[in-house]
Amino acid sequence: MEALSFGIRLGRQSLAVLARPGCPKQRMEGEELAETLESLQVEVSKLREAYTEDLEAATTPAALEEVRVQWLGRKGKITQLLRSVGTLTPELRPAAGQQINTLREAIEAAISVRAAELRAKEQESRIREERLDLTLPGRRTPLGHLHPITLVLQD
Repeated sequence: MEALSFGIRLGRQSLAVLARPGCPKQRMEGEELAETLESLQVEVSKLREAYTEDLEAATTPAALEEVRVQWLGRKGKITQLLRSVGTLTPELRPAAGQQINTLREAIEAAISVRAAELRAKEQESRIREERLDLTLPGRRTPLGHLHPITLVLQD
């Protein structure tokens, strides 16, 4: 029996899902199962490379938030991938879900690390800008006051 390939589009990536014609829930043979798992692993590795590029490109907290939404948001790439797990055969779902969840956890961890780096960089630049030179002489307070008659004459 010949397997059909269905592509689930994720921007520039796609996940190949193999199913038998006529009955997508029918059991897959060992070779087909291994082939599909390999294609899923290839797609996960491509996504891993893509998110690292996006993270490196984010230089501000706002840009990092956009990357987070792009990857983990309601319409994000990982969310779409997780939704596509339902189209897989029951034998593939646990392995595919595990791989995608591992990828999601790695993305969350990388985003939090990058956010900490950006906060540290921002704080360091703020400290550099607001630096006080303690060796400068302070402002002198005037000693004493004017005589009351002088004050009246000045008015």
